[in-house]
Amino acid sequence: MRLLAADGEFYPFALAMTAAGDVVSPAVEPASDHPTADEVAGLLLTALRAARADIRAAALCSDVQIRGADGEERDAIRVELEAPADEPVAVVVPYAGTVLEQPFGMTGERRVWA
Repeated sequence: MRLLAADGEFYPFALAMTAAGDVVSPAVEPASDHPTADEVAGLLLTALRAARADIRAAALCSDVQIRGADGEERDAIRVELEAPADEPVAVVVPYAGTVLEQPFGMTGERRVWA
């Protein structure tokens, strides 16, 4: 919420749970000082894929745009959750400013253990 309040957006970030149960965050080095969110997400997915033998679950969090029921584009936070033996899920939380709205879930896309 701090990043949303200060900047109105945030770069994607990822977390993973190791086989030992520790939560870690992959560090990535974008090629430029001002990468796009898609570039950062791609680097994070590459890092998670490289570590998949040592992790048991992964999450990628992104600031996205979704189409609301009225057809208008809206801001939302999307958290993609994935584990090797389970179906991936995505949780989406629409927001306006710093006010979070009702989250909803959907089937996710297998991107780490593809």
